[in-house]
Amino acid sequence: MKIFRSYILIAALPLVAWLGLTSCLRGGTIQSIAVTPATASMANGSILPFTATATFSDGTTLNWTSAVEWNSSNTAVALVSNVTGSNGYVTSVAAGATVITATDLTNNLTGNANLTVNNFQSIEVTPADQVISLSTTSALQFTATQIFTPGTVLDLTTLVTWKSSDTGVATISNLPGTQGLASLVSAGTTTITATDVITNLTGTTTLTVTP
Repeated sequence: MKIFRSYILIAALPLVAWLGLTSCLRGGTIQSIAVTPATASMANGSILPFTATATFSDGTTLNWTSAVEWNSSNTAVALVSNVTGSNGYVTSVAAGATVITATDLTNNLTGNANLTVNNFQSIEVTPADQVISLSTTSALQFTATQIFTPGTVLDLTTLVTWKSSDTGVATISNLPGTQGLASLVSAGTTTITATDVITNLTGTTTLTVTP
């Protein structure tokens, strides 16, 4: 029995030393857990990652996202993942409000974030129904705006897929830095469309090019 106990003690020594070293490298004991973003809003049907950060007794910080347990106070509004590789990823379920919580079970510390889920209502493309002459300009910038309920908006110009129904009248760019920029080609009428690939919602406007 004494031999067995000695073996356990010797085998445990490297583990104890490793835990002590890890604690020192991380700045001692954890003092608090913070969740970011602390306040957020998202469209229904989308995914948003949250991050947990641990602050240690010496003031140092460390990403603690995969070490905490994640919860949503209202799972009818949003769900949060504890699956390895997607820890802290929130999936919206319905419009409403919920509190996203990250808990360090070892130290019994918790961090919170407030989340609002909005219904994605429509996409608006501006400027609307333009008539423009080739003699005055060769390009026109369009903007896509995401309209939520109850009335909040978000610029989607760089996130949507742009399309011109008649590229013989005008083409429109999807290249980084020039998204939504229409280049005029010849006289005629084309429909400019902005599509959100996540929700499959679209917004349209008409562009008429004159000589």
